[in-house]
Amino acid sequence: MRERRRLNYEIDNIKENKEYFTLIWLDEEINEYSDRLLNELEQFHDCVLVYTNPQLCIEYIQSVKNEKIFLIIASENLIHEVVPTISSMSTVDSLYLFQQNRDITFTYTPYPSFIHIVNSQNLLNESINTRIHQISKQDITFTLFDTHEKATRFDLALRPASYLWFQMLFGILKQLPQTIELN
Repeated sequence: MRERRRLNYEIDNIKENKEYFTLIWLDEEINEYSDRLLNELEQFHDCVLVYTNPQLCIEYIQSVKNEKIFLIIASENLIHEVVPTISSMSTVDSLYLFQQNRDITFTYTPYPSFIHIVNSQNLLNESINTRIHQISKQDITFTLFDTHEKATRFDLALRPASYLWFQMLFGILKQLPQTIELN
């Protein structure tokens, strides 16, 4: 395994994620195949957390406030333990049940749209990237700096009127004449 991979970290030991989403891989054990797949995921995504302990994984997910979680469960045995706890959390965007090259007959009827069942590495990557692209298009955000140089993040999907006023103000300011007297 690569040294930079985070495995079963407790909440206090995880560095702050600078992205809007986190990929979490949950498996009973990390074997050579899953290690190769994780290396590929880490090439495209900066924050990939790896857990073999479902309780630590759930604790981390519960601690997340401002990110979207993409949870990949690579063991059918763990899904019944994890899904009932995390299914109502708004930070969990997608859950993938991943079983390489096997036909999956698994059904979890309480949350059918919540779970994506994939059985190939390409399908997993494609599905995650498609969902990230959808989220990027939906969640228009911008950052303002207050007088203490602290960034404040606004989710404009929740404040469409504020966004329109901001756009109007920006448009008017761009139309003002640029003269030295105005400065």
